[in-house]
Amino acid sequence: MIVLPIIYLAVAISQDIYNQAATNIALAAVSMHGVLSTITMLLVHKPYRMETLAVFRMKRYHNTRINTS
Repeated sequence: MIVLPIIYLAVAISQDIYNQAATNIALAAVSMHGVLSTITMLLVHKPYRMETLAVFRMKRYHNTRINTS
């Protein structure tokens, strides 16, 4: 699906076509693809998700226990 906006942008640049609305939609689609890919990666892969949460909490996430007995 990302191919269509890229093709439009390539044709518009090569043919010197100026359509501000279509260009804005194409650029928004390309940007949204990156955002959705990042969100999907964080939802699917637990280590990435945990480290991202740790960065926003400003502390490291450790899943270890110290046995005091």
